[in-house]
Amino acid sequence: MHTSPLATRLRDVTRAGMFYAQPSALGRAQRASQEVGVMIVNVDLRNATDKAAMLVEFARAFALPDWFGHNWDALADCLRDLSDKDAAGYAVLMHGTEKARERMPEDLDEAVSVLRATGEHWRTEGLPFWVLFDAPMPGLTSLFAGT
Repeated sequence: MHTSPLATRLRDVTRAGMFYAQPSALGRAQRASQEVGVMIVNVDLRNATDKAAMLVEFARAFALPDWFGHNWDALADCLRDLSDKDAAGYAVLMHGTEKARERMPEDLDEAVSVLRATGEHWRTEGLPFWVLFDAPMPGLTSLFAGT
């Protein structure tokens, strides 16, 4: 079976990180992730209006345990312990980020911080942790820039 160049890239822990991907590219990333056993997590923030709703969506998307404390520290702890998932890496597809930035910019910034730290943690474990936003975000390049 032929592995697509994007699938090969998604398995590369040294290239993993946080990127902007147009909505059509999120579908390509989802298909490519499935080729190589990278777990897809769709976080949908389109209807989130506050921190509580955002954390509920993260809990739903990652199927976090019932004891999840619905705060940023608890989210960070849970995302660093995904041992119940059998994955060759993680691809978090963030939907509705433009609306989230309009409604709750500080909370989105905090979520980005947690996701960035989570990616650094998984890099030390040798697993890629990708976060792909469906809208441009400050400091992020396109997933396909330079490819």
